[in-house]
Amino acid sequence: MAKKKFKFNPKYRWLVICLCMLAALIVLFVLFGVRLFSQTELEPERRLEAPDYPVVVGSITLEQKPENIIALDDTVVQSLLQLKLEDCIIGVGDDTQATSGMKATNHLGSSHNPDYNAILSFSDALLITTESIPSGEMAQLSAKNIQVLVLTAADEGGDGYYTTLLKLWGNYPDELEETTSSTESSLSQAQPAA
Repeated sequence: MAKKKFKFNPKYRWLVICLCMLAALIVLFVLFGVRLFSQTELEPERRLEAPDYPVVVGSITLEQKPENIIALDDTVVQSLLQLKLEDCIIGVGDDTQATSGMKATNHLGSSHNPDYNAILSFSDALLITTESIPSGEMAQLSAKNIQVLVLTAADEGGDGYYTTLLKLWGNYPDELEETTSSTESSLSQAQPAA
């Protein structure tokens, strides 16, 4: 039996060309699709680790991770909540709504008008404010081991105070990974102590 030779029918030429192009597009989609989706995951070298203490932030040095926070500014509180630090918040400003999960919901004045008597009822805390504190009150706060971090407008940037606070705690909730590209440029605000 003689082998029959295959003869290509020219009327199917466009069909073959279209199928080849479709196969090439599928291969390109698979190759670039895998690469595109793999780039949406956070690369390990960009993930922030918990800082090595002591950490210098502004004019203060934090010897250890703050576990009791008094935040007198609502923007600071919102940044702390984004970082899942509600269990560290022991006091907030008068204009801040209490949020479930906060360690305590004491209203302690505002950045412009802090209630120093109420704040001094605490000890071993970090007071975060956006206004400077007079030297007399600073001495009283220091005596109660309350460190004061004054965040300025330069610290706020486009992402609130999130970047500075992120550097302090090193928390990195999975749902916030996409914000790193917008905050990387501001990370120099807080530097580890040498």
